[in-house]
Amino acid sequence: MFAALPVDLSSARHFTTVTLQRWRLFTTVDDAASVVSELMAWAMADPAYDNVWLGLAHHQALLCVVIPGTVPGAAVSGPRTGTVHHLAAGTRHRRRIIDALTDEWGRTRDTHSTILWARVPTRPPTP
Repeated sequence: MFAALPVDLSSARHFTTVTLQRWRLFTTVDDAASVVSELMAWAMADPAYDNVWLGLAHHQALLCVVIPGTVPGAAVSGPRTGTVHHLAAGTRHRRRIIDALTDEWGRTRDTHSTILWARVPTRPPTP
C-alpha cells in the first residue's frame, strides 16, 4: 500500500523492480516499472485514490498490473466521465508511453471502486 503522494512513485518502482527480479522477469523490469509509474501518477491525480494498492501478477507471457481505488462519496451508476480517454486528454504523452509498453490497459469503474490496470508482455512478440 502506498500513499497517493509523488514521493511514493519511487517506492512503487522499487517494489516492481524487486518483485520482477525475484520472478526472474529481467527483460520486463524496465517496461513494467515505467507502466507502474505512469499508472500510479494517474492514480495520484485522481480523487478516487487516497491510498494506492499495487498488485502484480504473472501468468504465462503476461504481467498484470492492478491499481484499485475507492470512489469517495455516493455510489456511481454506470460508467463515469473519468474514463481513460478523458484522463488522457491532458496527458497524451502518458497514454502513448503506456500504449507502447502494454498489450492492453484501461480504467474500470463500478459503484464502489475504480481500477487502473495494464497487461505487460513478458517476452518479445514473435514475428
